Amino acid sequence: MAISYAKDIETLRFFIEKAKKLEESAYKKYLEDNNWHFSVQISARKGEDVQVRKRLPDQTAIDAFVLTLRHFYQDNERVSLRNMAKVYETIPVSSELKNEFNFVRNRLNDFLDNQKSTVNERTNK
Repeated sequence: MAISYAKDIETLRFFIEKAKKLEESAYKKYLEDNNWHFSVQISARKGEDVQVRKRLPDQTAIDAFVLTLRHFYQDNERVSLRNMAKVYETIPVSSELKNEFNFVRNRLNDFLDNQKSTVNERTNK
């Protein structure tokens, strides 16, 4: 009896579709156009209104990016990176491709595990 990989192939197609959506997103384009930076500046002086200056992608672009990105991190999604690692282990692809997927997955997880929040505070007196 031949092993059917139809479900795994459909999962791979969905994974690629979601990855392309991120790659072509307005959010990514905004970051590329702005040297991979965004910022929010809040200033307040006694007796004056609080001023907020933002350099961010629009909310629609942020929402679309986050809603797509979550597919890769929530393990209840069939294309989460953890679940995709299982797919790559079962399908008949080269060891090189499997190793490349695991390398990128591990690098991304290491990056996310080592991120620290930073806030640049300045006090104007």
